[in-house]
Amino acid sequence: MSALNEGEEATGAIRSPELAATFEAVLELAALGFHGPTTDGDFLLSQIVVMNVVFMREEVLGRLFDDFSGMNVFRRGLNHEILEGFDNPLVRKVMGGKSPGARAIELIRGTKLADVAVRRQLAAGGIAAIEASQDPLILLARLVDGPARKVRTRYEQQVEEPQRWAYGKLAGARFALFGTETYPDATFTLRLAFGLVKGYREGGRQVPPWTTLGGAYRRAEQHGSKEPFALPQSWLDHKARLNLDTPMDFVCTADIIGGNSGSPVVNRNGELVGIIFDGNLPSLVWDYVFAEEDGRAIAVHGSAILEALRNIYGAAQLVDEMTQASPRQ
Repeated sequence: MSALNEGEEATGAIRSPELAATFEAVLELAALGFHGPTTDGDFLLSQIVVMNVVFMREEVLGRLFDDFSGMNVFRRGLNHEILEGFDNPLVRKVMGGKSPGARAIELIRGTKLADVAVRRQLAAGGIAAIEASQDPLILLARLVDGPARKVRTRYEQQVEEPQRWAYGKLAGARFALFGTETYPDATFTLRLAFGLVKGYREGGRQVPPWTTLGGAYRRAEQHGSKEPFALPQSWLDHKARLNLDTPMDFVCTADIIGGNSGSPVVNRNGELVGIIFDGNLPSLVWDYVFAEEDGRAIAVHGSAILEALRNIYGAAQLVDEMTQASPRQ
């Protein structure tokens, strides 16, 4: 990795799919396990979900279930379900005569899926173990899985497929009219987006093109080390080891869209200098039209990754491997 200076070219490429939310993975595991994989696609999905759930770190899943925010997630989901009306038969079964809030708390406090050992036991036991389980979340998944699959099938047939057909017609017409001058849509094909590392204006003030590690500590202090600005304890413990002038994040004019998170950013020499993870608010219009006056892609700087790996996480050997020059072919 090498430094990236203001005005230097940056390139973002390759889409990266997002992992499902933890609670969705738990429900999907239960649902797939209950009726068994019916197609090759279902079987593959079931294996991915098992890996996501069973090998998830205990503290991550535990925090979801123990924290009240986890209950809020389920409460919002149940509130969404009752848009069908309390008289809907499925809704009545899901709610069990309780309010969305009470039912969410009952589900979260009643499940044992926050325990790694329980998840491993279910995964090892396969379909039979999941069929026999009386865990409330698995029972809920068994209840809603059938209707949910019918809704998904109807959506694919009546919404996605007509849209896909119409898109093909529109794309063909645009190409016939504009030829290679038309701007390519994001269709999950490999592409490069060229841009410059460059600041922007927001609310009448000039925003610099990058932040620093020291700025992250100052930001946390300014907000009383409260979320979402709080830093992990390991970062606080090892602050003295860090070069606080190391660039943390930077912005550039490379054209990105939802799904580009995880895309590598390389400089003109082909060196990896960062990883895309977001865009600023003015970049939201890029879904429809690209304008680089204020829209910016946001990337974590490679130097920050290396600095943290070496001086916070004790992975100096990994840093040496990553930074060792390889012979050019």
